[in-house]
Amino acid sequence: MAGSQLHRPLHQGAMLPTGLYSPAATLQDASDLPCFYFPNGDFCFEINAFILHAWKYGGYSTTNKGGTLRQWVMQLSELTRFMENNRINVLSITDTYFVMFINGLMAEQDLDGEDRRHAETVRAIGSKCLEFLSFAT
Repeated sequence: MAGSQLHRPLHQGAMLPTGLYSPAATLQDASDLPCFYFPNGDFCFEINAFILHAWKYGGYSTTNKGGTLRQWVMQLSELTRFMENNRINVLSITDTYFVMFINGLMAEQDLDGEDRRHAETVRAIGSKCLEFLSFAT
């Protein structure tokens, strides 16, 4: 899966429980909710917990093949690839690693020598990654 998309939407009609403590668990439609995997194909608990929390408590849309939450997993894919390339996990990311990550995003170029991302795109990726790291640690 290296270099490929790291998320897949849940199938149409997928249902997830909205809680574990009620006598009769209530199910909610989770169609198109993005499900995140590491580049090696393993399920990524941390990012999926972050996405599920936003889905349940934030009211974010999953329309149009995942909506806002799909955009988030696309942004978090960059951090996941960085962690895999540097053989670190979520709990091992330091300020220094994060600066390296952001600098790497800024330095990437297309084949024609143009910047791969605008500064605003890097800022959005970095902000979402910091929000995720705050949630996960």
